Amino acid sequence: MSSVNVGSIALCDFVARMLEQLHVPGDDARLVADSLVWADLRGMPSHGVMRMPTYVGRIQSGEVEPRPDLTVDRRRSALAVVHGGRATGQVAFDRAATVAVEMARDAGISWVAIVESAHAGAIGYFSQRIAREGMAAIVVAASRPTMAYYGARSAGVSTSPIAMAVPASDGRVLGVDMATAAVSRGRIKLHRLTGEALAEGWAVDQHGRPTVDPERASIPQPLGGSKGSGMSLLFECLANVMGGSPVIQPSLTGTLNRHVQGGFVCAIDIEAFRDLGAFTGDVGALADAIKSLPPAEGVDEVLLPGERGDRRAREQQRSGVLLREATWAELTELAHELNVRVPASKEVT
Repeated sequence: MSSVNVGSIALCDFVARMLEQLHVPGDDARLVADSLVWADLRGMPSHGVMRMPTYVGRIQSGEVEPRPDLTVDRRRSALAVVHGGRATGQVAFDRAATVAVEMARDAGISWVAIVESAHAGAIGYFSQRIAREGMAAIVVAASRPTMAYYGARSAGVSTSPIAMAVPASDGRVLGVDMATAAVSRGRIKLHRLTGEALAEGWAVDQHGRPTVDPERASIPQPLGGSKGSGMSLLFECLANVMGGSPVIQPSLTGTLNRHVQGGFVCAIDIEAFRDLGAFTGDVGALADAIKSLPPAEGVDEVLLPGERGDRRAREQQRSGVLLREATWAELTELAHELNVRVPASKEVT
């Protein structure tokens, strides 16, 4: 399948300029663009620039506010709620991460709920940012019912991703970013673009029947059956309900019919427990011990969480970001509609 190669800096600037045409402030536009390109660099195209047509549509429809009235409500020394005001998710989560780190410096730990925002992209972007400030991070996003609840035929909970990260020696970060679903909705969309069949157990159709056809697939299945849907349900409680803005129940009962998401950010100051250098040294030693395990049959190398993405990002920062031809075509069409110049690219087979 043909791909298009675009320099990462040029791609980030391209996406930011499209958002600026929709009256998104420059710094916010750059943040959103950077998070999307970050996902593509790391080999997560389902959360990369292919999301732009959806983002643009939500801004144009009024579901997402390009210049939100975002506020921070400090409840305690280590607790806060970020009211997004229908902000892009990246803007709301970035503010939450900043507040969480500031409070954790004082209290040792912090919890920031995020309500009334939109899709935040790959939330590992924020957990890794916190880890690089010498803290441990837990970040969760929670949205409308988009995933089947275990034992039910229809969507009952969100695909709620969770990202965790800790710093290690030599500037490394160990990080996990995973959905509570067997597959993200963005991944299903990606398979629709490519025509590639889904894996067994990933999704069901509108009638709740298992399918591997990406055109028929409409609802992702929970990861690990009841475990995934149970985690998602509790994430709704800890995020949107805790923040005073429930999403799942109003959506299921028909009283909420618009796109809205929330989440939470937890930051832990490692220095509150022990010396940061000693901690990162121990994590580095742990990582080395895991790397030294004998590979299973058919496996070339034992990988740490986030290691494959780090390698891919370094490679693509040098050589350019590989985008599927269908994704580039959508971006090009969007750019023409918004009167934004399309950067140079080259086709790769």
